[in-house]
Parts: sequence; structure tokens; C-alpha cells
Amino acid sequence: MTEHPAPLPCFIDVEASGIAPDSYPVEVAWSKPDGSVTDCLIAPVDYWTHWDANAEAIHGIPRELAVREGESVERVTLRLNAALGQVGVAYSDASALDGWWLDVLFEAAGLLPEFRVAPAIEVFPDTTLAALEGYKEAAYQRIGGQRHRAETDVRALLEAYRLASQGAGQR
Repeated sequence: MTEHPAPLPCFIDVEASGIAPDSYPVEVAWSKPDGSVTDCLIAPVDYWTHWDANAEAIHGIPRELAVREGESVERVTLRLNAALGQVGVAYSDASALDGWWLDVLFEAAGLLPEFRVAPAIEVFPDTTLAALEGYKEAAYQRIGGQRHRAETDVRALLEAYRLASQGAGQR
């Protein structure tokens, strides 16, 4: 009999045009219970015009790239609902901001999310916020990739979760 690994929590991360009230999402990544990660650029809708050069310097996504290669808000929201709707919750290490940008995304698509966004700390076993930051730092060192890109940040949360789960009870 083959043993199947336990399902992992689903994580989500959003990169945005800035943090101003009129900012919007430009990239989103999410994981599924099997640990697979999906990432997509989001094409801005016509009324999404805010762009903060400082945000671009952090995530490295030029607006022109999102315009040229991004998927429509309708397609992205349908993909998110298909992937996360049955799970019901996706965890974020910046749940207030990511939740807000997802609200902006779903509103632009005229759809409602079929999942909620919750703070990542809720699924880390016996972990403080400070310890979570330590696990994330170790995870980034293990996985490499560009920080502040949605896919890398989701992969780092998955790896941090694995590290925390292995370390649970050893303190």
C-alpha cells in the first residue's frame, strides 16, 4: 500500500501596482494541496491607471509586460475560483493587502471569490510571527528565485511550512 502525503495548505501571493488606494494587482500565484504552484500576470483593465515606480522596482514587473502578456481579469478570477473554491481558503503572509487586491481583481471581473484569504500564521504549527519570518528566510535561501515575485513568494511559504512542520515539537 502506497502512502499518500498529507495535503498542504494553499498559499497565495499578489504583486501590485503600488499600495495607494487606486492600486491594482499585476501578478498572482497560488498553490494547491499537492504543492503545485500556478502563477499569472494580470492585464490591467482600462480604468486601472495607477503605477508606482517604487513598486515596480521591488517586484520587477514593468506595466508594459502586464499589458502585453497578462491574462484578462475574467480568466484569472475563473482560474482562482476553480483552483481554490473547493479548498475554501488560501493563506497569505500579507492577507490584508492580498485580500484587498483580490477584491479589486474580482470586482473588475464582475465575479465573487469562492474562497477567502486568511493570515498564513494560522496554519503554521506552534509558530510565532517572528519564527515564521525565520522559516521564510530559510526557505528563500533554500529555493532561490526572485523575492517579491508571486510564484517565488508562494514557493517560499510552502517551504517555510514544511520547515515549520518538521521543526514542530522540537523547541
